[in-house]
Amino acid sequence: MEYIEQLRKIGKVRRYKDDNILFFEGEVATKLLLLLKGKVRISKAFGGNKNLQKTLHTLSAVCFVAEYPAFAGERYPASGICVGECEILEIELETFRAHSAENREFCFSLISSLCQKIGILERYITQNTNSLTQNLINFLLENSANLPSQRKIAEILNTNPQSLSRIIKSLKDTRAISVNKGKIVILDSAKLSAML
Repeated sequence: MEYIEQLRKIGKVRRYKDDNILFFEGEVATKLLLLLKGKVRISKAFGGNKNLQKTLHTLSAVCFVAEYPAFAGERYPASGICVGECEILEIELETFRAHSAENREFCFSLISSLCQKIGILERYITQNTNSLTQNLINFLLENSANLPSQRKIAEILNTNPQSLSRIIKSLKDTRAISVNKGKIVILDSAKLSAML
């Protein structure tokens, strides 16, 4: 990715440690952030209580972080917290605007990043309007070729393993799935689809 090297020339690389706050929910976005190494967890205060945080998504390098609020000059709608050590390239918006006006490849990568964020938002909306059972069935059907562990599925669906376990048990009772050594095996995809 040649454009990353170009961006390094106009920005400043900062290193963060595990659990360092990259930005706070409600803070005005003033720079474009590019995650070069590590992961950033995006979380939002739940029910107006800043101590109760819900993870919306975890971003992995290399990707832009919270680019929309930066471009729009708005406040961050959620907080960004480093997961492990992170390396972030910070770019002043005016410098970035001048650079992007003359670099087509970079503009396409930025559009791609925004489209990925739209996909994340669509999945989040779907997850919050569907029941956990529906979310699990959709996940199983969409990822049937390579299902992760139950713990990882719980993390992806943003639920606790105990709640997921109860739903898995009820799906096992219908004989639509089985569990072998902690891994879910789909026995009848048509039966799962009919449950949606």
